[in-house]
Amino acid sequence: MRKNILDKKLYESGIGKLGDVLTQMSYTDLRPGQDAAIHGILGGRDVICFMPTSFGKSAIYQIPTMCLEWNTLVFSPLLSLIQDQVEKLQALGMKAGQVSSSQTEVENNLTMSDWEMGDLNFLFAAPEKLSNERFTRSMSKKKPDMIVIDEAHCISSWGTSFRPSYQNIGLFVDLFKPKAVLAMTATKTTEVESDIRKSLGIDGAALVSYFPERDNLSFKSKSFSIPMLSRIIKETEGSIIIYSASVKETESLFNSLRKNIEGGATIYHGQMMPGERTSNQSSFMAGRARVMFATKAFGMGIDKSNIRCIIHKGYASSLEDYAQETGRAGRDGKPSLCWFLYDPKSIDTQRWFIENQYPPKALFSKVYNYMNQRKDKYNSCQILVSEVAKVLDVHASSVSSCINIMNQAGVVDRKKTSNKVFKSKLLKEHINDKYTAILEAIADFGIMGDDGFYEADLEVVASSVNIKSTTLRTKLRDLDNDGYIMFIPPFRGSPTKILSDLSEIDFEALADKASLEFSKLAHVSEFLDCEDSEKGQFLHNYFQ
Repeated sequence: MRKNILDKKLYESGIGKLGDVLTQMSYTDLRPGQDAAIHGILGGRDVICFMPTSFGKSAIYQIPTMCLEWNTLVFSPLLSLIQDQVEKLQALGMKAGQVSSSQTEVENNLTMSDWEMGDLNFLFAAPEKLSNERFTRSMSKKKPDMIVIDEAHCISSWGTSFRPSYQNIGLFVDLFKPKAVLAMTATKTTEVESDIRKSLGIDGAALVSYFPERDNLSFKSKSFSIPMLSRIIKETEGSIIIYSASVKETESLFNSLRKNIEGGATIYHGQMMPGERTSNQSSFMAGRARVMFATKAFGMGIDKSNIRCIIHKGYASSLEDYAQETGRAGRDGKPSLCWFLYDPKSIDTQRWFIENQYPPKALFSKVYNYMNQRKDKYNSCQILVSEVAKVLDVHASSVSSCINIMNQAGVVDRKKTSNKVFKSKLLKEHINDKYTAILEAIADFGIMGDDGFYEADLEVVASSVNIKSTTLRTKLRDLDNDGYIMFIPPFRGSPTKILSDLSEIDFEALADKASLEFSKLAHVSEFLDCEDSEKGQFLHNYFQ
């Protein structure tokens, strides 16, 4: 367990520079919540900080880093969050870098070299980088003074955005033993806090929780109708975000209303291509589109100060999500509206999401038995979620939840695949030189298994014979059809190996989590039942 006592010498050193750093960052004073957290970190204490969106959580690690001249590593879940923070720090004259997919491998290596030399005060990375050998080697050469976990609720399977890679951060903290650990999130529940403490090994961390009333936000609710939504959009001067529970609802509203919206409209959801999402987000942020139609996938890292209205069409999944999403309104302190346009069907949609996220035990048994029927002698099987769902006559999301939970519990090991590795077995030689060259390249670059099949990378083989991978795939199919080889194309899904049985799963805990989600949904209904004038106070009381 980490020691968590105040280091007086460190504290005095940091406090001595606090005034100058605040001036550099154009701060006249620290906000409530920021104050307690920053003073704790300056004294070398671990801190868990629960604070709503827009209340300056990033300053909590920026200010101590500058005061103590530390090298701080920040784990962040989204590229947009990382890029936003790096740009802001660099604009302030601070030395900040990132290791991310937005940079080339050469750029990432140069950034890591800067870190190793101690030339970066801040380095941002997604937690998935913990599996990157170059990244961990650089951390060994230059250990971080502080480790920051942004959107720390992703650590917790009780949170709304569970990311398995976040589970590895605790091992990293234990290995490199930073002077301080800071975990930050706007998702405040006792279950999430407990998971954060346990996973990071920071049982003694100071808790800073600050959820003030937003006096500039007005909360209103009304039954949903298209005319009502159109009127709100027309009467609102300034930017608007309209949240819907599903992709289908989001696209339907966007297509119905976009042509009549003054100032333009755009759309954002998780099923869009990354480039399109980025382009649409940029249009909204730059003011080229006044209205954004979105699912909950839109929002993390969005720092637009002049959003005048947040509209929820249908039920939010929880008040935690609702508070975070409405917290994006009125960041400039000016009056802003938060509309909750409900309809009876939308609460059924949210119940459906919960039921699919936590399937019944009987479905786990059916999915597990199906995988057992499909496994080979190595206990591995290649199955698609859509295939299992069709056979069992259930929704694919329920099957996906079953497999993900089995994977987390160690019942199965489900690996991601590059979708490039194919298998082939030579049946007879070919007299044509161009085909012979392909077969020889497979033997040269492939690995033969016990079953007599070569496994090889489609792009590597294609490059070696100077053709496109799509052309190679066609030629391999032709060779298979003509009886020269047996060709098994790259598997589109994730190879799954059965490791154990369903006794590894705590079904009582899953039932408890489902019950918690249903209770959160009930709190949303209570919020709606309040008078509009009391809704702000209800939210404030809920998070205290």
